[in-house]
Amino acid sequence: MGRSQVQLNPQKLTPRPEIYLGQLSYLTLRAAQILENDTNFAPTKELKAKQLKLAKLYQARHIEIRRLLSTSGGAIDQEDKHSQRIDDMIRYTQGVGWHESTIRFYLLWGILEQSAKLVAKGLPTTVRSKVIAQLGSELEEFCETALKSELARRPDLAPVLAMYGRSVVADALLEVRNSVDVSKVLVEKPQDEDFAAASFRAIEPFVSELIAGHSVRMDRLGLTA
Repeated sequence: MGRSQVQLNPQKLTPRPEIYLGQLSYLTLRAAQILENDTNFAPTKELKAKQLKLAKLYQARHIEIRRLLSTSGGAIDQEDKHSQRIDDMIRYTQGVGWHESTIRFYLLWGILEQSAKLVAKGLPTTVRSKVIAQLGSELEEFCETALKSELARRPDLAPVLAMYGRSVVADALLEVRNSVDVSKVLVEKPQDEDFAAASFRAIEPFVSELIAGHSVRMDRLGLTA
């Protein structure tokens, strides 16, 4: 799907702050856990050390976003309301080995964090800047550098990672659809169209922007989106 010529203000997709923060808090927690576990399988000691540092960064981000959730009046159990859905996404996209896990972070979290950053524009001003500060590019930069190095060392990985990378996009976009508020952009749907299809059609310009970003990430690795 190419970039749509129609623009969609991402602020229209911003859910209530407690919902936004609950989702992002749990997503950063799971990132921290998976990153730390993956250090056991890193191909070099240098990558292991860098990945462990990144896991600690995401643990700190989780703590800060959880604090924002609490001080914004949201109950901590907001995380639990989204945990099953996010855990299902993680399970459905589970790859084999360190390289597939790393490209999943690069592409899946790449789409989700790009979406979160855009949608954050609709948060209250007292929260917005603090949230955006927790959406830095460290994970993307680590994954890109590490994967480029590994692809240069092992060119045989390219077709495997390209195929796997393409396989996670649908799950990423489904989570985007589930994480945003489509109520402000969803016009009355035709009787023969289900809610999921109508929702995706309503946010198509936003999704097109995310897919364009995904294509750029794949291109940077020399892979075809």
